[in-house]
Amino acid sequence: MLTDRPPRNRLHLERDTRDLTALARRGELDPVIGREEEIAQVIQTLSRRKKNNPALIGEAGVGETVIGADTLDEYHRFVETEKALERRFHPILVREPSIEETICILQGIAPRYAKHHQMEKAGLDQDSGRLGSPGA
Repeated sequence: MLTDRPPRNRLHLERDTRDLTALARRGELDPVIGREEEIAQVIQTLSRRKKNNPALIGEAGVGETVIGADTLDEYHRFVETEKALERRFHPILVREPSIEETICILQGIAPRYAKHHQMEKAGLDQDSGRLGSPGA
């Protein structure tokens, strides 16, 4: 019997994932700033014939969750112990950004967050390293 319902697999896909392409087209994704090395490694991994699934891993708080990843401990516990999974994923280490890279990242995202929080202007005070409105 034919129905207008999407296939069962499609329902799971729509329920359990996000269409990053659609989000990007609508301008709903935060920009990735200062991660050129990691982006190049992801592109190289995606271009492979085998082991072409990048797994971004890093210590908690370094920014690896932007593309949905794990901490080093989680990767060791859940992926490396399962050889079938380990064969399919290529780990890419996301390192902690330097102070200079952190300032660049904050300067890049400050206008977007200012707009989201309805602040007129926001910037990064180079001297204190703090985000905020000028004169605040």
